[in-house]
Amino acid sequence: MSASPEPEQPPKSFNEYITLCADLHNSLLAKSLNPNSPPPETTADLVQRYESYRANTPLNTYTDASSCLDPDSPLAALLSQLRTTIPSRTGNPIPLTPLLYQPIPEWFFPPLYTNDFDAASSPFLLLYPQRLACEPPMDGGLFVDIYTLRGIWLGAPPGPRIPPSETWLPLDYLLKLELSRWESGRYVHDPNAEDGLRIQKWVPVPAGVAADYPNLQVAEAISNWERLLSAIEAKLHSPTPENPSKTARDAPLRPEAMEGLRLSNFASHFLTRASQPKGWTFIAPGIKTFSEKTLREAYSDEPENSFRRTFTTSEEGDDWATLVLPSVGGPVPADVSDVPDLDISSFDKPWDLGR
Repeated sequence: MSASPEPEQPPKSFNEYITLCADLHNSLLAKSLNPNSPPPETTADLVQRYESYRANTPLNTYTDASSCLDPDSPLAALLSQLRTTIPSRTGNPIPLTPLLYQPIPEWFFPPLYTNDFDAASSPFLLLYPQRLACEPPMDGGLFVDIYTLRGIWLGAPPGPRIPPSETWLPLDYLLKLELSRWESGRYVHDPNAEDGLRIQKWVPVPAGVAADYPNLQVAEAISNWERLLSAIEAKLHSPTPENPSKTARDAPLRPEAMEGLRLSNFASHFLTRASQPKGWTFIAPGIKTFSEKTLREAYSDEPENSFRRTFTTSEEGDDWATLVLPSVGGPVPADVSDVPDLDISSFDKPWDLGR
């Protein structure tokens, strides 16, 4: 099982891809509507709303080409197919998922990102504003490249440098990921929640999952962990006729190794179920796995008043943000070929440490 949508064959044309993304968005919109209420009226007028807003905005707002939507771009074609509920008279944003609002043309180019729009090699805009309790909606969310339809989640304040859009993820993948959260039960309707939507913290394991997992999140994390280890093993130890079998693994950490440590429930469940790589420790440049020894070294001497323990991630007050994959003590050298102790020479490739 996997939390991520499986890759599919690309559509035959870019127009078909635009239609695919529009269909995914419209499916998300349908999921967001209260099933116990009459469906609200929807419309596909985002381009017209954008043009109206631009025409009635002070002249100094949309003078730079980087802050304008090319009417002939793929994203403009996509916007013409996206349905949204008719905006309320109060102007309040309307949710699409528990984490994202529906597109709002007035927020396509938020002022906070002016420098990023100007510096970008390819123009992009804020398609789905963030729906977070602690941040203004227009200060972050899912941004999409106007020409490639690749997206990235950015939060305020923006980092020192936004990655180039060619490294962003395809929009259809991101939309499928949101749909999968509805289908798995992570996103739910709740009449007592703000706007009627919320995230289900722990989702029961569905029928048919053989292993004894406490919840769906742990089951999916272990499944993806196994996929990651297998992918690395395939690169480190290419199968041969003499050695066709799966690479051996070490056992997960013992529950006894965590006694007395302040770990989150998820971290405890994950670390006691995740098999360990055998003969190597780094699972990404500068990131390795815990051993029982290094886990205790990291947590046993932690002060009672450490910053990590000043906030919890559950209403019960006994869950904390917890490190499950530690990094090396210092920066990873640009060239690791002469540093055998780091055990990551296999990552010293032309693409420069996996960027």
